[in-house]
Amino acid sequence: MSGFMIFTVLFGIGVIVAVVWLVVRLSQNDDLYSDQFPKVSALDSLQRRYALGELSAEEYAEKRADIWAEPASGGK
Repeated sequence: MSGFMIFTVLFGIGVIVAVVWLVVRLSQNDDLYSDQFPKVSALDSLQRRYALGELSAEEYAEKRADIWAEPASGGK
């Protein structure tokens, strides 16, 4: 009976260790889906839309200027 008890305790500890390891491993991996969802900047997206003809030259220039404009200061 004591052999079964030792096995049960060791199995329970193993399960807990595995769950903790899995949680730590997944929380440290920020780029888990980076291959599936590549990061695209706003300028890249704008250039793509212009290249596909979705934007006119004027729209492209206006939106590009908006992207490159400095953000407004908070209340000044």
